[in-house]
Amino acid sequence: MAKSSDIILYRYSPEIMPEDILRKLFVGREKVLESLFEELESAARNETPRFYLIVGPRGIGKSHLLVLLYYEIKNKLGSLLIPVKLAEEEYSVFRASDFFLRILEEQSAETTDILALGREDEILYAALEKLVQLSKKDGRRYLVFIENLHQLFKQFDTAELQKLRSIFQQYDIFSVVASTPMIFPGVSEHDEPFYNFFRVQHLREFSLDEITTLIRKIAEVEGNEKFFSDFVGYAERIHGMVHLTGGSPRLVILFYEMITRGELEDTEDAFFKIIDEHTPYYQEVFQLLSPQLRILFDTLISSGAPATPKQIAEKSRIPLPTVTTQLRRLEKDGYAISRRKGRHTYYEVRDRLFRLWREMRQPFGRKRVSVLLEFLQLWYTPEEQKALFERNFKLLETGEKTALRDLCYYAEIQPPEFRAEALLKLAPKLLELGELKEAAYEIRKLKEIVAETGDKELEDKVWQHEVALLLFEGRGEDALEVLEKVLEINPKDESVLRTKGIVLSYLKRYDEALDAAEKTKEVATSESSKIRAALISIEANISLYRKSDATSEIEKIKDRIPEQEPHLIEDFVEICLNLALDELKAENSGNASGLMKTAYDASTNLEEAKVASLTMAFLKNTIESGELHIIKAAVDEVIQLQGDRYQNILRPITEAIGIVETEDTQRYYRLQVEEREIVADIVRKIAQSDELLPAELRY
Repeated sequence: MAKSSDIILYRYSPEIMPEDILRKLFVGREKVLESLFEELESAARNETPRFYLIVGPRGIGKSHLLVLLYYEIKNKLGSLLIPVKLAEEEYSVFRASDFFLRILEEQSAETTDILALGREDEILYAALEKLVQLSKKDGRRYLVFIENLHQLFKQFDTAELQKLRSIFQQYDIFSVVASTPMIFPGVSEHDEPFYNFFRVQHLREFSLDEITTLIRKIAEVEGNEKFFSDFVGYAERIHGMVHLTGGSPRLVILFYEMITRGELEDTEDAFFKIIDEHTPYYQEVFQLLSPQLRILFDTLISSGAPATPKQIAEKSRIPLPTVTTQLRRLEKDGYAISRRKGRHTYYEVRDRLFRLWREMRQPFGRKRVSVLLEFLQLWYTPEEQKALFERNFKLLETGEKTALRDLCYYAEIQPPEFRAEALLKLAPKLLELGELKEAAYEIRKLKEIVAETGDKELEDKVWQHEVALLLFEGRGEDALEVLEKVLEINPKDESVLRTKGIVLSYLKRYDEALDAAEKTKEVATSESSKIRAALISIEANISLYRKSDATSEIEKIKDRIPEQEPHLIEDFVEICLNLALDELKAENSGNASGLMKTAYDASTNLEEAKVASLTMAFLKNTIESGELHIIKAAVDEVIQLQGDRYQNILRPITEAIGIVETEDTQRYYRLQVEEREIVADIVRKIAQSDELLPAELRY
């Protein structure tokens, strides 16, 4: 027996593995193998041919079965049969003569004299004659093993297929055991030469017990003691894998390899890769079906769960009697299976991976995602699900946008007790990143949780996200409608009233916004809520050109601002500075000075960098005015209030002012190169021309 350290598990080519390993890993097909062997032995002793077709989706174990049957025949019936196994892909066989020449080649028989013959029929019958002679000499008959019969038949034209069947019927020295992933027209259509020629054997999927046995045998063959010691921890993953994939042996080997290498987070990629590898096969299945069968099959796949003929008829809009007949044909050909439940018969796709592949072929979106969601829920434990979400959310917060796709999946699969919390964290982040469709989906899921649980606290948070989403989409009226519905339940909900004021301001319905702000103040129970309402009032009054009312409101709250949350302080400072600029433009320097002082007094508890950022934004706005006296007044006021605190950000502006006033462009060359371009840009905005720019910086 091969050493465990030398073993390589070939998922696609089991015949490469040693015979003893193949036998060790043979699970779930023992009775099929025994039955085929006994029938072939009986037929050989009675000198009668047999033709079998093993049908099952890719990865179900057809090759494994055929290789072991080949070994059984070779080892035990060598005196009766000559087993000949053709290659899995016989691309050069497209005539009956090619087929029989390949049998001769596999026996190392000389074929040079045959190929030297000129006519095709002469070559064919010379090859047959030689095979007959060899058969008589040994007193044995041929048993030919053919994989992927559907591909081989596709290479033959009808005339060559007719020749092949005629020869099989005339010469009783040939038996065939073939395999195919699907029943195809070459063996199922009435007008095809091989219609009803083969005895069909469908391979079923592995059960959970068989999958578990296979995994344990793989570990045993590899001498993987660690796997056995950790086996209890893998049990749920194995169960989930069987539920999702239907027990494909090929996937069993893949997942075993991923588990033992500790690559759990890469498993989803491997899972999708192997589904994607099935694309040519699944596309071929659809191409082989008639248009009506294709519609029914696609309807069955898209159902996502076993369905009755009546349900399928309703979805496909095909008459029930036709559906019933065609479903029976799909089952007979191995595409579907049926199960009786009570008085009804339910149909589903035999190859469960087919459904997953079909969903992957949908346009990108949430319908397609369901496959991965189901996989992740089954593959990861609740603790792992939480850890994956938290780790990817931290990555997103650090600017790693590639984490977003996985994060959306991990939010969906969270345990019930954590799912709402995860979605509440994710929704605003999606809005911030402009991922509006994703945000809308997560908000919809949150509303479903609210409907299920009746959680009032969660409901209050969800409508806020919903309104934010609607505003991000420019759907202010819809946002207002949401708020009105919430207010019907509780007309004095301060957070709803406050948000209503924000939305009304967004819609430029400022008088109504003022009314909402006043109502918020009346019912507000916290200082921050009152401040927020006041800020709405101030901005609405400014928009209505009621500066005195806005200033009066500022005076009422300015002393309470420094103790508020940072974002409220920032909003207040920004409002005051913007209003100060308006006063500078109106040449009300006294009012402007007072507002700027109020702004800086309120900012004492903000971080230095934030105050500098707000100051720079204010100065940029003054520069955009293009009025030199306004810019000078703003700069002078900042210096008077803050001293040299902001000399670094003021220096380029003061240099630009000096150049504009003196028209001395030589001053540029006293500046650092990197500073020169900044100053030139400011000069351009003030002078509104390139005349005062150095030649190398003019457009």
